Amino acid sequence: MGSAVVLFDLVRGSGYAHTTGYLLGAAVATLNLWLLSGGFFALMRGYASGERTAAVRALLAFGGSFVGLVLLCFWVVVAHREWSLGFALGLATPALAGILYGRTLER
Repeated sequence: MGSAVVLFDLVRGSGYAHTTGYLLGAAVATLNLWLLSGGFFALMRGYASGERTAAVRALLAFGGSFVGLVLLCFWVVVAHREWSLGFALGLATPALAGILYGRTLER
């Protein structure tokens, strides 16, 4: 998917705005999924040990992650409109990679 975005920018010949947006979106989505998975597993460990504050921490982490993504998306659309398409594709890439990887696993 990333190479398709780069190829599109090369063929178009007017800079690498979509590629820049794609790289930013993919990096942010990967970091966000990594942080959310860490919070999820911390929540599960907290429940296993009987700690009740883990649920509150996980809820705050999820809310902060959501607000951060919304603010970043708003910034990209307002300040760097030319990055928007690449950014949206970049945000979807880690999820698509996870789905494709999940389909390769044995049932």
